[in-house]
Amino acid sequence: GQEYDTSKLKYDVVRYPEEITVASGITDTVFTETHGSDLLRYYYVVYSCNDTLRTKGVVSNAVVVGSPLYPPYGGVFTTIGDMYNYYTVLDENNDNYTWLYDTETGAAFYPYNWAQGANDWLISPPIRYDAGAPYQLVFSTFSTSSDYPESMLVTLGKSKKPEGQTDVLLDLPTVPAQEDDGSITTYTLDFTVPQTGVYYYGLKAYSKEYQDYLF
Repeated sequence: GQEYDTSKLKYDVVRYPEEITVASGITDTVFTETHGSDLLRYYYVVYSCNDTLRTKGVVSNAVVVGSPLYPPYGGVFTTIGDMYNYYTVLDENNDNYTWLYDTETGAAFYPYNWAQGANDWLISPPIRYDAGAPYQLVFSTFSTSSDYPESMLVTLGKSKKPEGQTDVLLDLPTVPAQEDDGSITTYTLDFTVPQTGVYYYGLKAYSKEYQDYLF
């Protein structure tokens, strides 16, 4: 092939989810910008350009930034963006089996790993709570098989990192399976916070290996 002239190397930067080109033809390998206050999950694709040639883009890590939400927060996943643009998914055991979005049911689910137990978190967006005020966390969950039940922990904390999820709201060593009539169990958890501020609730799948699916 032809010799590559690095003096002509430039970069284009595209921001998602809006798919907006935020930098074009820059030579610096550092790019910064200021985001608005709306809470959203952002990631970037960086393209190397040489004259008219544009290479395949490299995708950055994704981050959720913006002002915290205020209750009541519905938390319903109408679209895939409602999950990934607000919630943080953590594959803590790095086995590439973690929380995903199911387009058919509009729900988050954890797929089992046949060889390794789960250690996977789905953590809410930042929500501001007032000290002493009564709150409720309402959600439905089920295992897809009563023979292979899943396990899940529901937590609350001041950080979206696992070590910051300090309060256990509910421990479900055996998540009930869906009933024959299609009904599933709904849980209502009452809680308060000791200090006014921003908190996150978390859903941790900790099922043993070779189970089934957790919704």
